[in-house]
Amino acid sequence: MKKANFKKVDGINHASGETCQFINLSIHDNPGSGIGSWKYTADTKIIGCYIYNNGYDDSDRGHGVGIYVQNISDKNRLIQDCVIFNNYYKGVEIWSATSGTKMEFVKNVILENNVLFNNGNPSGVFRDNVIVASNDNEGINVAKHIVLKDNVLYHNVDF
Repeated sequence: MKKANFKKVDGINHASGETCQFINLSIHDNPGSGIGSWKYTADTKIIGCYIYNNGYDDSDRGHGVGIYVQNISDKNRLIQDCVIFNNYYKGVEIWSATSGTKMEFVKNVILENNVLFNNGNPSGVFRDNVIVASNDNEGINVAKHIVLKDNVLYHNVDF
């Protein structure tokens, strides 16, 4: 989808609330991310979801990831048994672009038994299926306690 006169919206914008569960959902064709699950949403589970074709193409790059996740809590966030593909930017971002923060919120995420492929493809540029990182240069909000287990990440090259 080329950027036009539309508002960027996510399939699910999970901004607050604890112990939420998103199970067996099909989230697709949104002009934003599939799911944004932000730092103040502790103990969340995203299980068995199909997340695809989210985002839009702009002049600088494709925008819109399958799942963008942060976690400020010491409780784990679980992403399990999902199929995430063909999103305009990346598959899963366990990430923070914030620099200079005084708190940790790229932590305690488990990504288990998922399949991710072809992310970035709709914008014509293949991107990472998963990124785990932070833009923090001060060593406070660094990624930690992130587990990737039994996932399949494939076909992310331009043949």
